[in-house]
Amino acid sequence: MKQLLIRTRNRLLPNPVVNTLSAEPSLLWRGFAGVFGIDRIHRFQGGLGNQMFQYAYALALQRRFPARTRVDLCGFANVDHEMRYRIEEVFALPDRFPVIGNHFARAAKGLTRLSGADWSFEKTLEFKPAYLAADLRGFVQGYFPSFRYLAGAEDLVRRNFVFRQAPPPGAARLAESLAAEESVAVHVRRGDYLSPQCVAVFGGICPPAFYRSAMALFRARVPGARFHFFSDDPAWCRAEFGGEAASVVDGHRGDLAWVDMMLMSRCRHAIVPNSSFSLWARWLGGLDGRVCVGPDRFTNDGAHGTKVEDILPPEFIRLNASGDVVWPGRAGRGANS
Repeated sequence: MKQLLIRTRNRLLPNPVVNTLSAEPSLLWRGFAGVFGIDRIHRFQGGLGNQMFQYAYALALQRRFPARTRVDLCGFANVDHEMRYRIEEVFALPDRFPVIGNHFARAAKGLTRLSGADWSFEKTLEFKPAYLAADLRGFVQGYFPSFRYLAGAEDLVRRNFVFRQAPPPGAARLAESLAAEESVAVHVRRGDYLSPQCVAVFGGICPPAFYRSAMALFRARVPGARFHFFSDDPAWCRAEFGGEAASVVDGHRGDLAWVDMMLMSRCRHAIVPNSSFSLWARWLGGLDGRVCVGPDRFTNDGAHGTKVEDILPPEFIRLNASGDVVWPGRAGRGANS
């Protein structure tokens, strides 16, 4: 019965069109804003790396167009523990936005169905400057996975993305040693990328040949390079790369997953797969004077409108799945320098 009611509602009151902007609030939203003191609601979703891109975009938009902004967490209502909303647990976020309850958020979202507007939903992963050029009102939803959205707000994002907890003692000692050597963070993501529902979109982009060519590049360019592997499948990394790894970091799962991001950010250099998690680690650790290697694409066949130049900073050397260099990397100061 519940599903029948939902389908009926969706037919009678469909969501506004996706991939559109809503900067001019409807009369309904103006009334809502006047009563509840809320101009803009960001709906977040996805894992920690995705949450960081969405929060960073929300901060950048807030700097350009100050508004009474709230966060909606309905996107996490039915996810497993690994994918829950974590960003406020991990980072200090001194400029955090208040979170509204799910029932209130769903009621507010219902206004967009009635108005047919008041919803800016970017369903693709493509960078679109229009999302920074308009004072969006109503609901704002999308992954916004590009550091280009941070232009002019890098300092604000950096101030908020400071790890709020001290790492475990063993990780703290490792962080010190990583910072003192020519350490290379090597992130290998397997797990969900091997699942039937994900492999067609994300699989095969960073096979062993990608990593071996990247390590060969480091040996040629960075004397004394030491490779430290971080992965959701450390046993596979030991079996595949054990003879080349200075270490395979293990033990930071679940609530401690952020420790891997912190440790990767302490490394001087990076080999990053098609993963926002390690890409953020590198951004936090800096790009200036570092050697960074990434893939030539983040999804297969341009799924979801992805363009690698939107996601991967231009300082990154790009390798294809065979390990060939397809972009040499742009010299210069990093985006967060």
